[in-house]
Amino acid sequence: MRRQLRWALALAALAGTVGCADVLKAVRTGRPEDLLTEKNVKTVVKTGAELVGDIKDAAKELTPENEYYLGRSVSVSILARADFKHFAFEKGNPRGDAAEYVARVGYLLAAAASELVDGECRPLPIGGWHFVVLDVDAINAYGLPGGYVFVTRGALKAARNEDELAAVMAHEVAHVLRGHGLKSIKKDRFAKVSSKWFKKGVESLGADKVAALTEAMSGSIDDITQAVLVDGYSRDSELEADELGQAIASRAGYDPKAMAAFIETMAKSQATSSGEFGTTHPADAERVGKLQARLAKYKGAKASPPIRTERFLAATKVAR
Repeated sequence: MRRQLRWALALAALAGTVGCADVLKAVRTGRPEDLLTEKNVKTVVKTGAELVGDIKDAAKELTPENEYYLGRSVSVSILARADFKHFAFEKGNPRGDAAEYVARVGYLLAAAASELVDGECRPLPIGGWHFVVLDVDAINAYGLPGGYVFVTRGALKAARNEDELAAVMAHEVAHVLRGHGLKSIKKDRFAKVSSKWFKKGVESLGADKVAALTEAMSGSIDDITQAVLVDGYSRDSELEADELGQAIASRAGYDPKAMAAFIETMAKSQATSSGEFGTTHPADAERVGKLQARLAKYKGAKASPPIRTERFLAATKVAR
């Protein structure tokens, strides 16, 4: 019983402020069992411990279950920040309507993405996709392990039409599918963890081993959060997400030129202050050039129809 208590305390520390009502409501697919709850988030370490073993490359060896709970935990840490409020899913409320609209765009992109999964992709998220609007001025978007995608109010304002918004979101969906968040976990994060511990069962572990295991999983969450909010993913990851994201957006019926247009706008008008799109997503000629060079693959693509832009402006009016 004491070991179970220590385990519960370690998990509670890892989950942080998971009991906050706003956090619990932010990420959801519509089913109560998919909400961020203390019971579900507490499985992050146990699930990871039982299935991980001696990890050499987290991006390759973590299971979909590990990825899902890591993503949930990073989401909790983001949503718990005092400066990161979100648009609640409330019908009849302008912010709620915007949140529902963004989610619909996201689900369309997710459906298109499922047709493009290849051997280089992670398995599709076992808990479905989750799309959340952060009520902050900074122009940014984040794609987290396990199917969690965040878009800021600033990004809604910066996008000129639905196609540009979809391009940004498709880019983040691509980050998820390529496992870029997992690749940000430090290589030695699990160096102190032995696979032999898991064969004995969590209940048989001493306090020191529970602490080492909790440190490894907590550190992984910190690594991903740091990469997403501060450092950004690697340049190769950004270029890879550009390519797959462009394909996803096009498959969903959006203009394949939209991402290049959005990047060019950001490069010309945005001061890359902390937390802005330009600090975590390099906006430069190389990215634009590569996006434009691939347009020949999408010759049948059509420009965004006016009605699509009209619904975008109506749904995101609260952000302007």
